[in-house]
Amino acid sequence: MLSTSRLVGQTTGSALVALLFGLTHGGNEGVTRGTTLSVDLAACFAAVAMVLSSLRLRQPEHV
Repeated sequence: MLSTSRLVGQTTGSALVALLFGLTHGGNEGVTRGTTLSVDLAACFAAVAMVLSSLRLRQPEHV
């Protein structure tokens, strides 16, 4: 199950990067803008994952 979720995450992430590159392809700064947006979006997803993980760890243990 873990390998499936990792594969889905990697596939979704690469599709989002391709989408951002497609949306920002015009102009002289297109690649730079697409790269910056991709890294910023990845940082946002990592921050959300960090918050959700910390909430999961704060749950009381059921005995």
